[in-house]
Parts: sequence; C-alpha cells; structure tokens
Amino acid sequence: MDILSQLDDLGKPQLEQKPWMKEVELFLGTEKLLPQIEKECIEAGVYGIDLETSGLDARTFPQGDLKVTNDKIVGVCLAPSEHKGYYIPVRHKEGENVPPRVVMEMLERIFSSGSRGVFHNAKFDLKFLQGEPSKQLDVDNIHAWEDTYALAYLRNPKERRKGLKHLSKVELDREMIELPELFHIDHIKAKKDLDFSMLNPEWEPVVWYAAVDAINTLALYNILAPVVLEKDKFGKSQKVVYQIEKVALLGTIYMEQCRINIDREKVKELITAGQQEWWDCVNDVYKLGEELLERDIRPGWVKIFDEAFNPSDLSTDYMKVRDICLKNSPPDVGVVEKSVPKLTNPRERETVQFPLVYDVTKPHDLGALLRECGVKGLKATEKSGQIKTSKDELERVIEEAGDDFPFMVKIKRFREVSKALGTNLFNIWEDTKPSKAPDGRVWANFAGLKLDTGRFSTPTPDKRKGYFGQVNWNVQSIPANYDKSKPQCTWRMRECISAKPGHLLFAIDFSGVELRIVTNMSGEPKWLKEFFRCSSCGTEFDKKERPPLFCPNCGSDKIGDLHSLTALSIYGEGIKGTKEFKLRRQTGKIVNFLLCYGGGGGAVSRSTGVDKEEGWRIKNKFDKSYKGLIKWWKEQHDSARKQIYVTTAFGRKCPLPDILSPEGGWRSKAERNAVNSPVQGCS
Repeated sequence: MDILSQLDDLGKPQLEQKPWMKEVELFLGTEKLLPQIEKECIEAGVYGIDLETSGLDARTFPQGDLKVTNDKIVGVCLAPSEHKGYYIPVRHKEGENVPPRVVMEMLERIFSSGSRGVFHNAKFDLKFLQGEPSKQLDVDNIHAWEDTYALAYLRNPKERRKGLKHLSKVELDREMIELPELFHIDHIKAKKDLDFSMLNPEWEPVVWYAAVDAINTLALYNILAPVVLEKDKFGKSQKVVYQIEKVALLGTIYMEQCRINIDREKVKELITAGQQEWWDCVNDVYKLGEELLERDIRPGWVKIFDEAFNPSDLSTDYMKVRDICLKNSPPDVGVVEKSVPKLTNPRERETVQFPLVYDVTKPHDLGALLRECGVKGLKATEKSGQIKTSKDELERVIEEAGDDFPFMVKIKRFREVSKALGTNLFNIWEDTKPSKAPDGRVWANFAGLKLDTGRFSTPTPDKRKGYFGQVNWNVQSIPANYDKSKPQCTWRMRECISAKPGHLLFAIDFSGVELRIVTNMSGEPKWLKEFFRCSSCGTEFDKKERPPLFCPNCGSDKIGDLHSLTALSIYGEGIKGTKEFKLRRQTGKIVNFLLCYGGGGGAVSRSTGVDKEEGWRIKNKFDKSYKGLIKWWKEQHDSARKQIYVTTAFGRKCPLPDILSPEGGWRSKAERNAVNSPVQGCS
C-alpha cells in the first residue's frame, strides 16, 4: 500500500459489516455487470429498487427542453432477491461510475418488462427518475412498481414510524448502517452536507450501505404485501385502496413538482396591513382599559414602540421591535391592591395585588387585566391559577360580557391578527425570499400516507434535514375568504396564492361530499329521498337515474337540502318562510355534521350556544327523525367490536383498538370513530 492510500484510509471511518450482512451477497455494479443485473431483475418478477441522491431537493427546474431535479441521482440500488443486491454508482466524485444514461436505459427496459420494482417511499424516488437529466423515465404505469411505505401505512395507519431503517430493524431484525457513519467525524462536526456523491463507491462500506436498501425493501414487501393485499379472516382486503393510493401518489408528484406560485407583493401588503391593525388594536385596548381603571396602564415598551415601529418595514417584524423596545425601556414596577370577587366563588371577595401596568401581549398580564377590570365568568387553570385566555375561553367571556367591556373585542382582534401573521404570513414571506425560491414558487408535501383516515396533510419540513423549497406553513390552514368580519390579513390571505403568468387557477370542490357519503353508507331513507328532490320547488326526480345538478323545472341548484330538512325536523314546519328560518337552517347544518357521526347533546350545546337541556332535546329529535342513521351507527359499532377495525367503501381499514376498552371515554371515542373514519376515509 502506497503512502497516499494509507492517508486516504486514515480519513475514513473504521466500519464493519453488520452480522446479518455477511449472509447476503452485496456487489458493486459495473457497466460490464449491467446485462446480468437486468436479466436477474426481469426474471425475478419482483425486485427491490432504491436511489442514492446528492441531497433531498427534488424540485425540478428548466434545463434546455427538460425539467431536471435540483439534486441528482448518485447511484441505483437493485435487488433481484432478498439475499442479493447491487449498487450501481453513476455520479460519485471519486472512483469509477457507470454512465447515467446507460443505467436509465436499463431501468426503462426493466420497467417495461412486466417485472415490478419495489420502492420504499416511491414518491421521492419517482421524482428523481422523472427529473434525471440523462434520460427521464415515464413512471405513470402503477403496475410497474410497488411501495412498501404505502403498504406499511395501510397495514397500520396509526404507526408513525415507517422509515426503511426502522422497519428493517423491527420486521427483519436487520440493523442498517446510518449515513453519518460513512463520514469522518471532522466532516460531521463542521456541519457539512452529507453528500453521498463525495464517497468513493469502491470503498466497501458504501456498497454495504446502499445495496442493502434494495434488499430490505424487497424483504419488507414479501412481509407486508400478503397482510395488506390478501383477504383476512373476515374476508377483507385492501387491494383496491392500495391501487387508489398509488394513483393518488402519482397525482401528488405532479402537484408538488408544479409548485405553488406566491404573489410576494400581496404578502407584503397583508403583512403591512396586519402589523398596523395589530398596533391599532393594542392601542385601543390600552385606551379603553385606562378609561375603566382610571390610570395609565401602558408599560414602558408601548410608550416608545410607536416611534420605532414601521409596519411596512419587513426587515424586522412587530414582535422583534417589541422585544427591542422592551430591552431599552426601564423595568415596570409597582402594584395596586384591590378587593375583587374570588374566581372559585364570586360571592366571596379577596384582596389581590395587580400590576400597575400591563403587557397585554402576555397571557398572564392579559388575564390579570381582565380580572382587575371586573370581567365576569373568568376561569383559572388548576395548576398555575393563571386566568385562562385561550381562543375558546376568550370567545366565551366576550359573549357573556356583552357590551360592558368593549375592549374585549379588540383583544380578540389583535390575537387573530397575531395568529395570521405568525402562523402563515411571516413564514410565507420568509419561504419566498429570492435566495430560497428564485422563481417565486414553493412546494408543499401533500402527504397522503400520514393521517389515520387517509386524508391529505401538508406537514412542515423536518428542520434537521435542511430547507429545500418546502413551505414552512400549513397550506391547508389558510382561511377561507368569505368571512369579511375577520381581520383583512386573514380573509384576504388566499390572494397570496396566484396563478403562474399565462396560467389559470381553479378552485375545485365536491358539494356536500361528506353528507352524501353518509347517506350512501347508511341508506337513511329521508336523506335519500331529499337528494332526489328540489328543495326550491319541491319537484321529485326518478330514483332510477342520477339526480340532476339543476332542477329542470325551476333551474335551482338546491338538490338535496339536508340542512333545511333537519331544521324542520328539529323546530317544526312552522318555521318555513319566517325570518328566523335562515338562522334555524344554520343550526340544522351544524347539527347534521355533529350528529351524523353519533355525537351527543353536549356537543350540540357547545357548538350552537344553546343550553344543555336544549342540546339534548335537539339530539333526541334528530335520533327520532333519522332511524336509518341510528341503525347504521349500531351496525358500525358491532362490526368494530368484532373486527377491531372498520372499513371505508373502498376497503381502507381504520383500526379501532380502543373499541373494547373498559374505560368509557376511550370506548365512546372509538365508537364515534367507527362512524366517522369510514366517511372521512371515503372523502
């Protein structure tokens, strides 16, 4: 060994194979070996496949006539069996590589052969195969590939850990090498990127690390596929919903690659308006509070904030300006003693020391201010004794306080503005900086394999993995724009998402989809009849045909008005045509969504604002009106107790492990989910 080789070895970590790796064959794939690898994968019928990449940035950008990923494929792992794996390097900076185009042409032949490649988290790998600059693969044939990540999710959607390394250890008893183990400790301490292309594939641990990914993915498929795709002892299979998941996965790839175009000027406009409204509301709270308490209650930072604050200066935000002012203002001291009613028993009084001034942006101070002002109905936390000022509590207190304390509405307002700014707008502004989003577009992870019910979520990125163009705000939390009573920066937020130049932006929604699904699954006769009737003119339609979108008699689109039907069932036919009908229909709407899943009178009381007695009256009336729903609930509960799961119309299993719990609260929740989950899962 020459001196250069010895120095090179000194810079490498000393790794040994995991014991199980000695029982499998791991090869470095060369160009000469490609025909053999191709033949073995085709003859296997099902083979494991995994990609090693230079990073996690799968965004595509124009490159000539193509759109290519920002990070690139470094190597391809293929396993024709559970005991044999190859690692084919294509873009390592050291050692011998196989030309990427040659490897992609081989993969294209394998993909079109009828043999199925098994990925783990196919969405990630398929993005790179579509965006490979040497030759882009068509991955739209869902019969050419499988996904063990999707299978693990369908087997148990409540299981949060579905990573390949975790499942390999748990299911296969195979511990794998972690990526940081391949890099020198000094490289890791310097917090440099762990770019796989920097490693020499001729160093054996690189092949050990990569090739076993494909081997274990194939081994997991052989465990998971029978559990998910074959019928269980109750005759239920998830084969259909697995195919649906694969189609949906392709859809999300295109959604994510298209990305979301942001109107940055609109974001700036709304942040400016929001910061100004926040400051105006804070000032109003102090002004109205001072009138009630007959003293200056402004802390030091408030008195110097106005001069330091510029709402249109987005180089800093209002809370940072507040913190700077707080540091530069003298400490606030002094107390005021007052005799006030006890929170636990308002008929008794106690002497309490209140601060001379209040920082209303702090929950503790805000609660104390409300108490000193004499606001009734306040509640304290059991642990700290601090006044509760959560959104729900504040809304309850505002409603009960009425017009006696006008500053209460202002408190609610500045907190709504703070939420809009902090949760969404500042994050949108930060994510769309030119250094992060050069074309003004960001992408959201449309995760269809995360929530128990199968619904999509848009989780924020794992900060430990770095930023690569993914939104740091929940896309699905952007408020609707119909409630103009909300702060401007809230109800106008959807304006920030715009069409790309030369394109159109469409809004697509299913009308009343959940209640339609409930009607189909329960067969509730009154609801079925209502969907074949025009609620405007009363025309009934032939049940042998699909009901029309618009009434052929009067042109109305009010086909199947379940909310009016429920309102009439609860309050009687006498409310028809009266001024209160619209309000009663709104109550009917709330009741439908609450009770079609088996909710109780308490839920009605909390959501509609009626007292508990009225809430239970409404619940009982609902149950008497819709006996088909009651029958369906019972069937769902019985089925759940027998199977410990329920299924959607497409066969998705929704596990309910608490359905037999001796604890009433857990059991009741499971019973509600036995009705709710199939509807959510179908939707």
